[in-house]
Amino acid sequence: MAEPSVLGELAEETGLDGAGFALAYGAADGHAVFEHVQASRRLLDEVGGQGFPTLLLEAGGRRTLLPHHHYYGRPEAFVQALAAQLPALH
Repeated sequence: MAEPSVLGELAEETGLDGAGFALAYGAADGHAVFEHVQASRRLLDEVGGQGFPTLLLEAGGRRTLLPHHHYYGRPEAFVQALAAQLPALH
């Protein structure tokens, strides 16, 4: 389990407001977070995802898994592959 003080320090190191982060973290409802994680896992199972992160594109009622791991370190190639999935938008 992560310590809130450590998370606050990490938040500040990444440029976030540590006090604001601590307030938001303290206000997070454990049940709501648990339900969100469970819903995310159900969706992952539905689409055949293999873990986090899984990128899923939903357009026109159709879901497509995006194999992002092929594009690590190659963001321009990922943008091109994504654009090819959305011909109506470009």
